[in-house]
Amino acid sequence: MYGGRGTTVHKSWHRFEGFFADMGKCPEGLTLDRWPNRNGNYGPKNCRWATPLQQAINQDRVDYAAGVRRKGRGFEARIKRGKMIFRGICDTEEEAIAVRRQVKESLDIAVAFILRWWHGQPSQARYRIAP
Repeated sequence: MYGGRGTTVHKSWHRFEGFFADMGKCPEGLTLDRWPNRNGNYGPKNCRWATPLQQAINQDRVDYAAGVRRKGRGFEARIKRGKMIFRGICDTEEEAIAVRRQVKESLDIAVAFILRWWHGQPSQARYRIAP
């Protein structure tokens, strides 16, 4: 058993030689993905080498854009910085993407400014965070 969902690993894959015989060497930039049945078992008939995009599409929930997902009747824009989470609910996907982009840019500017100040480096440019 794998995890709490009852997923199993094909018996021949309990040894690396069996896994390698079925899947071969992992191509650069790819990782193992359960496909076509994302909730199925790990085995030669249900696994492939996949790109990060293919794996994202194959998840239980679909991200409309990085940090944006369907939430009830709207769309949630979310950014995580350490233990802090910034999130908001928008009516449309486009609005959520725009809000997330604007907040992320503001946070990136603020963090860069604070790090320069902390390390005693003068800022090379003046930063303005729009309201």
